[in-house]
Amino acid sequence: MEVACSTNGQLMPPVMGAAAFIIAEYTNLQYFDVVKAAFIPAVISYIALMYITHLEACKLGIRGIPRAELPKFGPTLLRGLHYFIPIAVLIYGLVIVRQSPQLSVFRAIVVLGLLIPAQNIVKGIARQESVRGALETSARQMWESLVAGGRAMMG
Repeated sequence: MEVACSTNGQLMPPVMGAAAFIIAEYTNLQYFDVVKAAFIPAVISYIALMYITHLEACKLGIRGIPRAELPKFGPTLLRGLHYFIPIAVLIYGLVIVRQSPQLSVFRAIVVLGLLIPAQNIVKGIARQESVRGALETSARQMWESLVAGGRAMMG
């Protein structure tokens, strides 16, 4: 299931993996035109994937988590709402302003780099910890992320 979803992510606008950027570059089309052309096939692909997953789950007798055990949607969404900010910056840059993909991604990464310390500072204040400790935690998180990314790219 996870592999199928990530494969479909290569089709789904606005990100579409590296393929959309290559298509736009070779065909001399704007990135937004490539996204418009790929939207309907991507949605159909996800609908088909959900249908096949439902059929397989029914066949195997797999049931979802009971509603009583699910976390409440509203509070869960509010706790993670800040994760949409870099995605919104990316989509804004690609679709609204129509910047180059490289610039849009760079700006989304910068926003994420500012969001990490802000998140840790807010959490630290809520736990009555020092701002300095939150900034040290942020620096450690960013360093570990950069190291993990570098190690992942070495292969």
